[in-house]
Amino acid sequence: MKRILSTILAIVMVLSVCSSLAFTASAEEAIEMTPEEMKVNYEVKTDGLKNGEITFDVYLAPEQLVKNAMLTVKFNDTVFDVVEEKTGAATALDADGDPYEIVSGLHESGIPVENKVPINNCYTFAFISSEGYKIGSSAKKFVTITLKLKSGKAGAVTGVDFYKGTHKDCIVENTIKNYSNFVALETPVVTSCWLENGALGFNWNAVTGAAGGYFVYKKVGNEFVTLANGISATSYKDSNNLVNGTTYTYAIASRDGIYGYPSMKYEFSVTYFAPPTVTIANASNGVNVKWTKVSSADKYLVYRSTLQNGVWSSWEVIGNALSTKLTYIDATAKKGVTYRYAVSAVIDNVETGYKASAELKFVPLITSLATPTAKTANTAKGITITWNAVENAEKYIVYRKTYNASTKKYSGWTALKTTTGLSYADTTVKIGTTYSYTVKAVNGSVQSSYTATKGLKYDIIPTVTIANASNGVKVTWTTVANATGYRVYSSTYNTKTKKWSSWTNRGTAASNKTTWTDTKAKSGTYYKYTVKAMNGSVGSSYKASTQTLFLAQPTVKIANNASGMKVSWNKIAGSKGYTVYRSEYVNGAWTSWKNMGTIKNGSTVSWVDKSVKSGTQYRYTVRTVNGNYKSTYKASSGLLYLAQPKTTVKAVSNGINVSWTQSAGSTGYTIYRMEYNAKTKKWSGWKKMGTAAASKKTWTDKSAKKGVTYRYTVKAINGKVASTYKASSSVKR
Repeated sequence: MKRILSTILAIVMVLSVCSSLAFTASAEEAIEMTPEEMKVNYEVKTDGLKNGEITFDVYLAPEQLVKNAMLTVKFNDTVFDVVEEKTGAATALDADGDPYEIVSGLHESGIPVENKVPINNCYTFAFISSEGYKIGSSAKKFVTITLKLKSGKAGAVTGVDFYKGTHKDCIVENTIKNYSNFVALETPVVTSCWLENGALGFNWNAVTGAAGGYFVYKKVGNEFVTLANGISATSYKDSNNLVNGTTYTYAIASRDGIYGYPSMKYEFSVTYFAPPTVTIANASNGVNVKWTKVSSADKYLVYRSTLQNGVWSSWEVIGNALSTKLTYIDATAKKGVTYRYAVSAVIDNVETGYKASAELKFVPLITSLATPTAKTANTAKGITITWNAVENAEKYIVYRKTYNASTKKYSGWTALKTTTGLSYADTTVKIGTTYSYTVKAVNGSVQSSYTATKGLKYDIIPTVTIANASNGVKVTWTTVANATGYRVYSSTYNTKTKKWSSWTNRGTAASNKTTWTDTKAKSGTYYKYTVKAMNGSVGSSYKASTQTLFLAQPTVKIANNASGMKVSWNKIAGSKGYTVYRSEYVNGAWTSWKNMGTIKNGSTVSWVDKSVKSGTQYRYTVRTVNGNYKSTYKASSGLLYLAQPKTTVKAVSNGINVSWTQSAGSTGYTIYRMEYNAKTKKWSGWKKMGTAAASKKTWTDKSAKKGVTYRYTVKAINGKVASTYKASSSVKR
């Protein structure tokens, strides 16, 4: 019976975390065996293939190294499938004495594929270690290969041939390769590995001739599963649901690009440790970095990244801590700068990786604050509190206490406002009530001490202004916070005694009112006023307004005059004169008021504007004047000025001819006549005789009687507006 003995090299190294690995091979030279040195026998283990199994063993010479031996088994029948390959008592040893596993050239896992159909009845087995196999001296030195009869087949094995290299009958073009020049690849060796947040990775050396790439395996249960198949890279990262503190076993192998055989597997184990979870907070002396504990850590490295112009800088190591420490103070942090931090655990000189913390703007943690100095002042809106800025204060709290005039005691402190500013207006104060205030500086949970201000009575005086109005003196004042009303007082000046009267209460206006008009004021009288802000029956202090001389507003009338526009008005008591203003209607709008002059006589109540132009519309107003005091004014209605026509008459054969000068702006003319009674020697009244168009300037009175004396006049007309008129000389027909 012929037997074949083969061995396989496998390397297993277990790491506490992940470290550089090295593989040490035997330095002894390998000897390539020849077919004559192999003894092969086979036998039917059952009764004549009836139940279909055949087993044969391959022997190797003792104490020899087998290197790159390629053995081909050729059967004369195709009734067999390779079932399994069993190691006998033979052992394969490397330089360290570790046993190697058996590998077959038919499958990368080292075990022939079940029901693999041979090509041309050929099975090929290989000793593919570049380091070689050393066979011990025990009694049994063989590899047992068992084949099973295919279902429904019958027959016998008529011959088995073994070759170093490939049997000539097994070489079929495009079907099976020639393995005569096969040289097994070296096993890749892991050189370094690393841990990241949620992943672990490893690097290995490049293997010469590994044109078929590299294979990465991971042990799941008792079996290896393929993670990567034929990759060209010499590194790999596994991020598939890793569990913190769990050890994982991996293997890597290289494969040649000609024959497709893999090298021996390089096995190693790695324990995955998740990076620490980091929290950060401001401290008085820097940023306090804290992290969760990682078991087996030798030490921790602290990283920092800085936000610069909206971009995060690269991570830099700023410190390290012993495995017993879980905190670090970054004393180099600068106030106002934003940072983020990360921490990695170091185990056997390998880092676990890290994950970034949240970002934080460094502001030193404050343990004490200076006391603000507060000041108070009355304003129209309430009492205003101001204070100085306190270094490192984030905000301020304003407090108030109220004085009880009955008990003569202050109430307790009440918080009014939390603010980041340096002032606050207390608009809830009441007139006549005394208050005290204080301010605390705050930073987080730290608060300063406080100092109370002196009591301040809320007593704001309304600011009063007065002016002449059309119907009296108008009094206006500013509002005061929370006033329930405003009480108005007046005083008059006695020009004889040259003294002001006592204040007279003129009444109280509602809290939403800011004006009041003294409609009982008399023109030509001097007045002063003041206003108190009220809180029920309690009033504020007060201050007298400036004095004013009330001058009533004149009522103005205007009319066309023979020489211009006549402006007239009523006489105003206390007046020393009147100022007349005029406005013209131009292009659909009234012009601004033009000062036409001041009449320096309080008794004069009319004036004729001789500068007007016929056909132009005017309006006027008049102000009463006494020194610097003036009344209000009101515009008159507008009036079109029409010049008075100049009328001439002449007796003609058919009557009396009336002619006149034309007036600009006129739309027509009306002719009037009066008749002289020789008996009574009196003139009759004016009688309208007719009208003429604007373009006309003559008219003949054909109704005039011979021997009778007449007078005529003409009015320029535009709608309801008529010019003045003047009688002509007498004419007799």
